[in-house]
Amino acid sequence: MTSTRPPRIEVSPAPEGAQRSAGLAAIVGIVCIVGAAIAIILLGRRGPPHERDRDLPRGELAAHEYAAGHARLAAGDAAGAVGALRLATVIEPVFALAHADLAGALLELGDPVGARSEAVAAAAGAGALGPEHQLAIEARLRETTGEWDLAIAAYERLCKLAPANVDYRGRLDRARARHP
Repeated sequence: MTSTRPPRIEVSPAPEGAQRSAGLAAIVGIVCIVGAAIAIILLGRRGPPHERDRDLPRGELAAHEYAAGHARLAAGDAAGAVGALRLATVIEPVFALAHADLAGALLELGDPVGARSEAVAAAAGAGALGPEHQLAIEARLRETTGEWDLAIAAYERLCKLAPANVDYRGRLDRARARHP
């Protein structure tokens, strides 16, 4: 009985470091998801809704990730903000402000479909928020749908409502720059 060997296939090596980078990215993603699951189990949910601020997440980890993502987005690092904001929305799927910021980051990165999906999720959870945050989410949703006049009007109202908030002023300026 003769054995036949399979044909030898020559494969060119990946660029130096590419396999390592891809593997590292996969490991980091898995660690984030597992870490979020463990945090949810260990930290749990913090008190009933009437005992906490309705605009903030219930868990400490979601609050931490949201704060980190929000700060990066405000500093102009949309790419750096996405991971933390996604993690915040995984930990607390109904956390509207995290969805709204994630929509803004995705919009900055050129993903209008993902941005719109996140803005819709934010709008769905905005009913329990205070009026300022509801208006901010409406403005973000209008940005993702290309309704620039309505987005600008909402950001102008936000700037009047909270004149010290430089984030709203920056969003207004960006919306005006994008308006056709």
